Amino acid sequence: VHTSPDGVGMFGHVDLYFDGQVITYGCYDERTKWFFNALGEGHMLFIADRETYIPFCIHQSNKTIFGFGLRLDEEQKESIRAKLRSIESLLIPWYSDAQLAQMGQLPQHVAYEDYASLLSQVVDTRFFKFKRGKFKTYFVLGTNCVLLADQLIGAAGTDILKIGGIITPGTY
Repeated sequence: VHTSPDGVGMFGHVDLYFDGQVITYGCYDERTKWFFNALGEGHMLFIADRETYIPFCIHQSNKTIFGFGLRLDEEQKESIRAKLRSIESLLIPWYSDAQLAQMGQLPQHVAYEDYASLLSQVVDTRFFKFKRGKFKTYFVLGTNCVLLADQLIGAAGTDILKIGGIITPGTY
């Protein structure tokens, strides 16, 4: 659970670490954000190196991070993997501006300083956006990182969150 002292970061953010990768959901394309940054395209990220990602988050966004763990048996893990596969079927690749520049699709002499670009330059990150489904549009107070995390963890048969009203990391 990430928190930061200002902006949307005050609501917090939830990532999952599962099967050796960080899984996160949010709106990472600044061009699609609207209504005070509360709405935008939904993106799912898979980050390979947690040990590099955590210091990046702390430094880049002045975050405080709280870690919690769940002990899952193999059957519960497989249920999460199955849910993750079903969610992955809704995804299409998306690239940060820095990645697009590396691919020659944007000017390379520009310093891309949006969060997704900075992240992609520091740690191996695979970016995707939803082509359909409820996570296609991110909404900070509803279809957000907590809802996605609960969808995945809920597949294990855990009943952590009774969803109703505003969904925040603090609720989770």
